[in-house]
Amino acid sequence: MSQHLSFSDLMEHWQEVIDPSEARSCGRMKIASEGSSASLNYFNTGYGIAYCSYDCLFSEDLIVESKEGGKGYSFLFFNTGDSVSLKERENAPEMIFGAKNFWSGKIHEGFQGIGRYCKNHHYGSRSIIFKNDLFDDLIQEELPVSENEHFSLLVSRRTDSIQELLLQELDKMVSFEGRLQEIYMESKILELIYRTYHRSDRGLEVDDLNTQDIHSIQKAKEILLQDIANPPSIKELARASAINEFKLKKGFKHLFGMTIYGMLHEERLKSAKELLEGDDVSVQEAARIVGYKSIGHFSKIFKERYRILPIEVAKGRRRYHIKEVLER
Repeated sequence: MSQHLSFSDLMEHWQEVIDPSEARSCGRMKIASEGSSASLNYFNTGYGIAYCSYDCLFSEDLIVESKEGGKGYSFLFFNTGDSVSLKERENAPEMIFGAKNFWSGKIHEGFQGIGRYCKNHHYGSRSIIFKNDLFDDLIQEELPVSENEHFSLLVSRRTDSIQELLLQELDKMVSFEGRLQEIYMESKILELIYRTYHRSDRGLEVDDLNTQDIHSIQKAKEILLQDIANPPSIKELARASAINEFKLKKGFKHLFGMTIYGMLHEERLKSAKELLEGDDVSVQEAARIVGYKSIGHFSKIFKERYRILPIEVAKGRRRYHIKEVLER
């Protein structure tokens, strides 16, 4: 349910709803008056992580003061709107948070921030707030980019294409309701955290992939798995997904953690195992249905994957059926 508040009320409630030590909650708040508007969507997981998206447009220049009165918190902040300036106290140096960049750091107890907003500019942010002890476990090897008594900045980088895609998916939270919305939000928040703090482990320069490339690779996965017995070649798959072969192969492994044919074999073996466990089919039939022509090759890779021969799975199924009949 949306709440309609004054801007001062919105800023006051903002501190409350993003407190990661609070109980699990989810909601929206909005204001709109005299050409100005602001909206806040939030989700608190209840176990030390909270998320909020914030969008605003003001009809006049505005200076907003904020104060941290609690024990402080850690943050991951994505600027999705125009550049915004922030400084701690009146005489402190000004920090510029540019568009399509993200920062990670800590707000300490006693922080007093001053943000400057210009009229007719769109300001937007997507933030993840952490309890400090949880955050320390995630980013313990990072050294501060800048640090003072009340504010520590540990990471300052350009938002990459995968992060942008996840932020777009998080904005779809309004498409869901109730528990489904919470499950959706929680999964995307955790994926965004993982992708952000494991950038160096991914083995591919993510800036080589734009949002369209990622959509094409996801489409390629869907096409690949439509008919695992008769899959397209990589060239056909690239053409159908509107992406070049190099980006498809490299990007596929980057996004899904395995090669194109690695995923195909994984799905084939999974389907074959399900057939052998649940249907009255022979090993030869199961292999043929999922696309393997050589029974010997199928049996070999099946055992490597599941540590059991497919014939043993089939025998186990038959023993179960015979026992069930006898017990009747």
